[in-house]
Amino acid sequence: MDNNSVKIRKSGHSTILTVPKSIKPGADTYNVYQGKDGVIVYIPKHTNPFKDKKS
Repeated sequence: MDNNSVKIRKSGHSTILTVPKSIKPGADTYNVYQGKDGVIVYIPKHTNPFKDKKS
């Protein structure tokens, strides 16, 4: 495996994809999507002032 390859792991009822050390996450929370071709995409979650309740 190269440095940016990860294996899927099971933990209880969850499936986990780890983040390689070479990738520095820019957010604490991500939305995740899977495309028709199987690609898994993580997009940083940002607050939307028009849709999200004020905290």
